[in-house]
Amino acid sequence: MNTNLKVLSLVTSLLALGSCMISEALAEQWKGNTYGRADAPVTIEIYHDLNCGMCNYWYQKVFPQLDTEYFSTGRAKLVVREFPMIQNEKNMQLAVALKCAAEQDRYFDFLKGHFSYEGETDVHALAQQLHLDPKKFDTCLKDPSKVAEIESDIQAGKALNVPGTPSFGVNGTPVYGAYSIDKIRKIVDSVGSK
Repeated sequence: MNTNLKVLSLVTSLLALGSCMISEALAEQWKGNTYGRADAPVTIEIYHDLNCGMCNYWYQKVFPQLDTEYFSTGRAKLVVREFPMIQNEKNMQLAVALKCAAEQDRYFDFLKGHFSYEGETDVHALAQQLHLDPKKFDTCLKDPSKVAEIESDIQAGKALNVPGTPSFGVNGTPVYGAYSIDKIRKIVDSVGSK
């Protein structure tokens, strides 16, 4: 192998390793459905639906910027609330599965895995792919308290008059349609300066 190919191969391997390490560091900051430092002065709540295209967009495009500016610096934390717009058995099972992945500290990985699926997410296949303990996962899926947690999230969203997903609360102040980093930045900075 010539020197250029060896260097290219080494650089590619290092980039892949770096990406993996960043992903692992990101996943380590998740505790249940909360991301960031517990003592952060600003709490951003996102009400999301796992079948919402704009929610997927938000996690792909806006979240990384907020992470850099707010979550990783301790200026804010993110609390994710399940808000299935259509509360049928399939959507509730998906939301419960996400809560069950959180119990095994794989919330963000499950979320990313779900949004990367083409078509319907097979929660058991995704759990297996993420190496979740199958017995704990299955037991959790049957736990009625998980549905109660989701119903609590839905009630909290209704109290904020959440019209759709994604919607946000910043220290309890509703923010509707805050898809852009600029809108969220402006609100977080004004709340954080009080």
